[in-house]
Amino acid sequence: MYTSFIYESYGLPHQVLTLKERCQPSLHPQELLVKMLYAPVNPSDLIPMTGAYAHRISLPAVAGYEGVGLVVDVGSSLSRKLIGQRVLPLEGEGTWQTFVKCPASHTFVIPEGLDSISASQLYINPLTAWLLCTEVLNLHPGQKLAVNAAGSAIGQVLAQLSRILGFDFIAITRDDKKHKLLKERGAHELRTNLINLEVDAAIDCVGGKAGTDLAACVRSGGKFQALGLLSGQQVDWAKLAKLPIDVSIFHLRHWNTKLSPEEWQKSMQTLANLVVDGHLILNQAVDIIPYDQLIEALEYSQKNKRLISFIQKTHEL
Repeated sequence: MYTSFIYESYGLPHQVLTLKERCQPSLHPQELLVKMLYAPVNPSDLIPMTGAYAHRISLPAVAGYEGVGLVVDVGSSLSRKLIGQRVLPLEGEGTWQTFVKCPASHTFVIPEGLDSISASQLYINPLTAWLLCTEVLNLHPGQKLAVNAAGSAIGQVLAQLSRILGFDFIAITRDDKKHKLLKERGAHELRTNLINLEVDAAIDCVGGKAGTDLAACVRSGGKFQALGLLSGQQVDWAKLAKLPIDVSIFHLRHWNTKLSPEEWQKSMQTLANLVVDGHLILNQAVDIIPYDQLIEALEYSQKNKRLISFIQKTHEL
């Protein structure tokens, strides 16, 4: 059966998402059809449903930005040898579906040694963290990067990249519950406050006052990247404009348009190799839930005011 999680209005995810049947999609010559196996649930999937990014979203929209699946059909210009391969169908339709079609140029074939749970999480957080560190912020060994909400999945990736790339990762959290894990991942310094903090660069995953205060810790000439909006509020852009720092917003989809398919594939291969070699560990503290139980799981998460790491299990291998 072909079904999709779709939202046609903005609001709490469990209230606006609906599971709808769909017709089998037709493929263009350079497209693949992928039977989804696992599709993670990230803050970046949920926040758009609230309307926080309404200016960027056209409704109705299919939810989900990443996941892993099996190629089950190919367009007329593609080799049928692709059928049966595990892939990440990215830059196509939303991934919270039983089947997804995607352009072959932005379909990443999963290496043999990479398990499907890790593979399903390889795109949003790892690629964002990699591009921020290597391209946007261009961090060098010895430079200091501060990140709030550092106990998040992307915070854990950034901690590990600090060890790989040589910069100092300053992890800022609301409490010290994840300090041990972050230290193991590679964090140089662990904090629950910003007192006397000065860094070369900062990444804000929260927004609001927390993000505004973090920007004030960046040294003159340093760089500040607004990334997430966990608070649901924007930073004080007027205040940030007065700071002697480089301020910008990072959107992965916008950045991808700057990369050629070859550059995009190279970055994904680099990240896959890091995971296979054991240098990068992706979030394993996840609950695997059946695809058709997603809305109930999101409602539970909302009622209990806690963000649970879900991965939907759409099909069996």
